[in-house]
Amino acid sequence: QILYCSYDSIVYTRTAGEQRVLIAIHRGGEGAVLHVSTAETELEHHAASSLLFGAGTIRNEAQGLAIELPPNGVLIASMQ
Repeated sequence: QILYCSYDSIVYTRTAGEQRVLIAIHRGGEGAVLHVSTAETELEHHAASSLLFGAGTIRNEAQGLAIELPPNGVLIASMQ
């Protein structure tokens, strides 16, 4: 499920059974903070995230997630 897409960034999820993984890719030359709405998605009621690979951070916001990525960054996280 694609959650966010722009010219140089994409955020999507993959689900297998009860496991949910979030993948964020940013190809820009500068770091970015992506504000991603999770309303009416499979992540709407998630409680926590755990970094599996890459650099960056994920934090909860009132309307979803804020994902901070470095230049040319990739982040893969398990979502509970």
